[in-house]
Amino acid sequence: MSRDVLRTLAEARPAELDPEAPVDPETRRRELARAMAPATARAADRGIVPARRRFGTLWGGGLGLVGAAAAAALVVSSLGGGGTGGVPGGGTSRQPEATSARTVLLAAADKAETAPATGKYWRVTTMFLVSVKVGPKSRPYTVVEPRVHEDWLARNGTGWAGRRVGGAKPKTPQDEKAWRLDGTPARWDLGVGDTVDKAPVYVQTKPGTGTLEKMPKTYLQVPIAGPKPSFDDLRNLPTDPAALRKRAEKRALSDGGPGSLHAENEQVRQSFAAGKLIDLLTTAPVSPKVRAAAYRALADMPIVKSEGPAVDGRGRKGVAFSIVTPYGESTRGSRLIIDPASSQVLSVHDVSKPKAKSVPGKEKTTLYLGAGWTDQAPRPPSLP
Repeated sequence: MSRDVLRTLAEARPAELDPEAPVDPETRRRELARAMAPATARAADRGIVPARRRFGTLWGGGLGLVGAAAAAALVVSSLGGGGTGGVPGGGTSRQPEATSARTVLLAAADKAETAPATGKYWRVTTMFLVSVKVGPKSRPYTVVEPRVHEDWLARNGTGWAGRRVGGAKPKTPQDEKAWRLDGTPARWDLGVGDTVDKAPVYVQTKPGTGTLEKMPKTYLQVPIAGPKPSFDDLRNLPTDPAALRKRAEKRALSDGGPGSLHAENEQVRQSFAAGKLIDLLTTAPVSPKVRAAAYRALADMPIVKSEGPAVDGRGRKGVAFSIVTPYGESTRGSRLIIDPASSQVLSVHDVSKPKAKSVPGKEKTTLYLGAGWTDQAPRPPSLP
């Protein structure tokens, strides 16, 4: 297990949730009770969730992120402490938390099973927090630019892609100090992007206007259901947790095409399959029973580690789970934060650390602001 990945995941944790910080037992008890109480009343003694998140989009045919990382200077990462509750693999003292988390997460599965499944459009709203290194070479600093994506899909296959960029702000107090020393610029030019039109790339403190583009020909990107699946394909996904996990393992490396997962390492097998199951919890328009089955399938994966109470990059409270997996020449780690009261995923933080120290690692945080059916007509997204 890579200590670099563990360290990166731990550094994303808010200081007040540091397991090494001195916290009296009564305070810890209240924190755990507060995080878990909304769900524990619904079920006892089942579950866990968690894991590797594939860097992808909900659907294809134009609804993907095109040219978002137009300059090498853009690094997608967490904002100020995107939220976790600890470091995985911490030893026997973590076992009581894992047992409680099992109760919470399968209670979340019960909650997911009763969610509404009616509406004209499937809508997913996400926020990406993009860290950009700017300023003079002698005194660089980092600003964070929030990007809101709102994707809509009608049952006839028509889609809409809404985009809006928020104003960039210094990432830390130290960055703000450096920004002020730089004269508080309102815009930074980053050169030419990697898109076909070679458009200039810049970051600015002023929020952008929202856009909405109609996509007549779209297809769902839910590999567990096969290549370019239809709504019928999603409806036919197994609602039995064991059968759904078997499907996830079959599709884990093929991205929906034919072929099975042949990884010899059980830990890697679980990690890749878990990534497909997490798709069902975050972006896929599957039935409530399938979402519940995804939670329950993940519950039996021992690779998943409980991290206890956590907050995401927007300060929303939930419960975190993490997984660290050695894979090839790198080690990958993911942390998932859910709200047990609603069963909604709040955020996913991904880390990839190559074994070679000379190769830079990658980080990505995705905040999920909402996912579900609605009768509201598509429109440009607003800033939260």
